[in-house]
Amino acid sequence: MKEKLKEAVWLDNKTLNQVEMKLKFMSIELPQMFNESFLNTSLEECSLDKKHYLKDSVCLVRQYQTLLYSRYTLDPHSVDVMWPHFLTAFSTQSVFIYGLNSFMIPMAVVSPVYDSELPRHVVMAKLGNIVARSIGHNFDSTGVKFDAAGKIGIMLSEDTNPSYDAVIGDSNMQFQWTKSHKENSRFYMYLLQPELTLNQRLSDITAANLSLSTILERKDTELPWVPFNSRQVYFISLAQTFCSKKKISDVFTTLYEGTTLLPFDRVMNLATNSEQFAIAFSCALGANMHPEFKVPPFPLFEKVETSFMDMDTY
Repeated sequence: MKEKLKEAVWLDNKTLNQVEMKLKFMSIELPQMFNESFLNTSLEECSLDKKHYLKDSVCLVRQYQTLLYSRYTLDPHSVDVMWPHFLTAFSTQSVFIYGLNSFMIPMAVVSPVYDSELPRHVVMAKLGNIVARSIGHNFDSTGVKFDAAGKIGIMLSEDTNPSYDAVIGDSNMQFQWTKSHKENSRFYMYLLQPELTLNQRLSDITAANLSLSTILERKDTELPWVPFNSRQVYFISLAQTFCSKKKISDVFTTLYEGTTLLPFDRVMNLATNSEQFAIAFSCALGANMHPEFKVPPFPLFEKVETSFMDMDTY
């Protein structure tokens, strides 16, 4: 991210300092479930027997709930309290807390991608993208309203605010309100409000660009019997992280009230706004997957000058 800040000509010194401070004091919180001594102490009351799955499950759930409520007597800012409050053991998405300038990494998506034999592009598409997405949330339309200490403040200066507002406006203008999806011989039509998913769309675009650019020029291990280059493997692996077994009929409430796009809409959003995706799959300019206009990732925005004609007069 620091390298990309050098290319961000729209940032003045005041805003650049704020961005660098937020990055410097940003924290990553992992669950205590990775602490072996913590597990041994916490679960010592459960005598696990592999032959009795249901009995073991009941014991573990009961113990987990006991530990969960016991955390509320501790410092509310400690990871022991925050992590079980915002996430569960089976959560698959990280959670960024604007007021604390920190994000919680879910246990379910960390452990499977630590294999040192996997290609870097696969690991970066999974674990790297989780971290990069949280960085993206730090500078989405809500994140820019908080300073490095997590307090509500003004991160953008008067000179840089028009450039940021232009990206927000263009992103909502580009967003297709009417969506359609075919599933099990049924055709679904639905309308979405772009403002609800704005932060997720921006952070996904930033994360895809940031995590790939970190390893773009590095040589990587090639997967056997797979007819894809490293860049293509990255985007395929990234798309796989959004896979879900839920049917569209199961997410109607989230669809209209939530801040998260459906998995296939998220993939479409980050792919159509990624220049690297178009290069990887040789998409023709103007095609559905390579539109002429793309929402740029943070901080690679264009500078927008403020004219006196744009100012309100009284």
